[in-house]
Order: sequence, then structure tokens, then C-alpha cells
Amino acid sequence: MRTLLLSRFFFSGQTTHVVSLARALDRLPEMTVGVATVGRGHPQAWEMYAKELTHAGVSAFRTTSAKALQACVRRFNPDVIHTHSSDLLPVSREVSRDLGVPLVFTCHGLGIPHQQPRIAEVDLVIAVGPRIQRELRTAGVHACALIGNGVDLERFRPTEKAGAFQIAYVGRVDAKKRKGLHELIAAVKEIPRARLMVASNDRPKFDEEDRLTTLGWVHDVAPLLAESHAVFGTGRAIREGMAAACVPFVLGERYTGMLRPTDGSAWLPLSGLDGETPSRGRIRLDLIRLIQDPTHWRALSAWSREYACAHFSLSDVAEQTAQLYQRVIAACPA
Repeated sequence: MRTLLLSRFFFSGQTTHVVSLARALDRLPEMTVGVATVGRGHPQAWEMYAKELTHAGVSAFRTTSAKALQACVRRFNPDVIHTHSSDLLPVSREVSRDLGVPLVFTCHGLGIPHQQPRIAEVDLVIAVGPRIQRELRTAGVHACALIGNGVDLERFRPTEKAGAFQIAYVGRVDAKKRKGLHELIAAVKEIPRARLMVASNDRPKFDEEDRLTTLGWVHDVAPLLAESHAVFGTGRAIREGMAAACVPFVLGERYTGMLRPTDGSAWLPLSGLDGETPSRGRIRLDLIRLIQDPTHWRALSAWSREYACAHFSLSDVAEQTAQLYQRVIAACPA
């Protein structure tokens, strides 16, 4: 089976998801995977991740126009096209109809049905969470599967933690998330026993440079998470942090707080859209309680890894996705 994944490339969790999924799919028997992008995007992000894909044996194509993309897709000759960026849906739909192959779309966020009213014409839509799936079905998208983002459990795994209590903030920061990061910085500033590592497109300033390190966007955060005690962020960052046995704190537009085993359903609230307005006082209190009780930290750390192994396996996600490909290909008219 030949599968072509289409996506814009930026410094974002969505791009990381596309790259890791492509690698996992390509490892499956009788599967050949290509990844393509078109037009605007972040050149450094494409250069960085295209190198990783090529090294893993996955073909990577960058085109400058819709016409060039169409020619690229025809040369690759896929059995299914899998798009991840909503603004590429129109050209994806055109190419899939031209080649007579099915089109799959992964919906990574809310509001896509409003932006792309013809989304119901896609052969199959994958929602990465229940809230997104509910919105899609309300919008009339009935061919909608639910598959969360996966994590490579071998790449993200626990090792010996740093000596000082290390907190990692991982993820892309936009205007809605910036307040949360700044409140986290202010909270850590009041905890002498803690240090903060910020792996993000944002480079915040801090008075006490010895306890805060701004790393910029980090291509491979696995080593950072492996040595960290706690992770702050949303979505993929939390999944990867839990796989590395970090205690998870969901911080985005809002502060959901520390996740615990009582939250152990199959779908944790990872969006950063739930909870209260981020405040340094609440974050500081939560961190101090955790730091002062090493036994509690060890229990939560072990639960994080166990939960990730049970629910976030990238190989399982790849298998489920490949099964969906087979289903839509079988249903596609010859």
C-alpha cells in the first residue's frame, strides 16, 4: 500500500505528529509512505524534519504550488492520500478525485468544519480527540473515526532524572498560551529548589538565568523529558512527557492542572482549554506540594509511564490508521 501524507510544516505538535506517524507507518509490512508539503510553511521546520524522514527511508517532497503538488502526487502514485492541514483540503480533494484514490483527513483542532464547509466530502475523517469528533458529527461528518496522537515509547522512555527538580515546558506558544508560560515562569522564580527548561518557539526572559534555560524549538525533546521531573504544556507534549515518566501539568490557554490516576480514562483533558485562568499562585502551590513529597512524585511518575504505555502507543496508532486506509480503499469505486 502506498500512502502519501500532506501537511504544512511549522514548529508545532501537528508537524511532529505527521513525521512520527509517517515513520511508524513506513515500518509496517507492505507499506510505502511519502510526505509532501506545498507553499507557505517554515523553511527551517521543513529542512529539519525532511532530513529526519529521509534518514528513516521515507520520501519527502516540497513543492511551491498546487500544480507542482499535483505532479508530485501523480509521480508518487499513492493508493490513499492522508491530509493533515485543513487549508490543503481543497487541493487534496482535487488530486484524489483526479487519481481516483480515497482521501483521509486528520482533524487536529476545533473549528475546522466552519473553515472547510465541504469537509463532509472527504472519504474518512480522523478526529484526534472526542471533543473534535463531537463537533465533526454535529457538522454532518458521519465518516469519522477517533484515533489519538501516538508516542514512540522506545524513543520517549524514563531514565535517571536530573539532580534538581527539573520542569520542562514544551510546545509552540501563541498569543493565547503566552500568559500561561509567563505565569509558570513567575511561579518557578518563587521556588528555589526548581529549575525550568523552555523548549518552544517563544524565548522568554528571566531574571535568574541559572534556573531557567530557553532552548528555542527543540527537534528531539526526548532527552530533555527523560531527565525532567514534570512537564507543562498541552496535547503531544503531555503525551511525550508522560511516556518519559514526567508528572503532567496541562497548561495552555487555561490551566487544567496536574493530572492524576483519578483522571485515568482513555481520554485525558489535554487541550489546555479546560480549567481556570493561569495564575502563578496556583501553579506554585501545585509544584510545591509535589516537590515536598518525593513519594507522591514517584507514584505519579510511575503512573504516567504506565498510562502512556496503555494509551499512547505509536505502533498501535499506526496499525489502526493502516486498517482505516484498507477500509477506505476497499470502499473506493474501482
